[in-house]
Amino acid sequence: MVNIVVGIKWVPDTVDVKFDSEKGTLIRAGVESVINPPDLNAIEMALTLRDEYGGKVFIVSMAPPSAIEGLKMAIAMGADEAILISDKKFAGADTLATSYTLAKALQKISNVDFAIFGEETIDSSTGHIGPEVGEVLNVAHLSYVKKIEINQKEKNAILFRDVEDGSEVFESSLPIVISVAVGTNTPRYPIPIRRLLTEVKTEDYIKTWHFDDLQADPDRVGLKGSPTKVVKVKAAPMPARRREIFDFSEKGIEMIIKKLSEVDIG
Repeated sequence: MVNIVVGIKWVPDTVDVKFDSEKGTLIRAGVESVINPPDLNAIEMALTLRDEYGGKVFIVSMAPPSAIEGLKMAIAMGADEAILISDKKFAGADTLATSYTLAKALQKISNVDFAIFGEETIDSSTGHIGPEVGEVLNVAHLSYVKKIEINQKEKNAILFRDVEDGSEVFESSLPIVISVAVGTNTPRYPIPIRRLLTEVKTEDYIKTWHFDDLQADPDRVGLKGSPTKVVKVKAAPMPARRREIFDFSEKGIEMIIKKLSEVDIG
């Protein structure tokens, strides 16, 4: 049996997001949110491992209270329990402060064999969280994992991932922190009856942890613990584009071929 924790992020479901110019943070008010799509691959991998080897799947998210809707959805997909890490002291965290906070939550859960994250988030696309959590916990970590096999007798795992020029296979003792390659599986649909149960018995499935519950260093969380500062946000200028129109004729086709042959593709 294995204990698996999946970290998910509650992200705005739109590209039309406003920023707080002073704090350099997202303004989420009035914006619909969803579970970060790559995190659904992480949830599915965790549930698959649990179904094959037994154990429990915990979902963890550091987010505002509204993210409890995402945790309910993860429970409906089949996760056993969920924890919302929410406190004003965590607001404005960069990836380092976020990873530290998540690591403290993992330590509180204890006996974690796998901590699984999505490859990246659609609102920042850094891919930092998995590796940084591994570093904070001082355990092995691996990104872009596509498949896992567990040797429960030896308490280790065989991990597979694709790279640019082939595939790689790793063997690691447990615990380990991984991030799952985008699109590596097809996330299952939520089960309606489980979704209903999370509404009726929310406290049986979802707990909320605050700053004081984690015994965290106040200098390492939120804006105070974030060395990365967003000093300015502006829209990227659209490059100038030139359009040429060619007739669909023998001469036009010749011109298209000539133009294409002049393109430098490196």
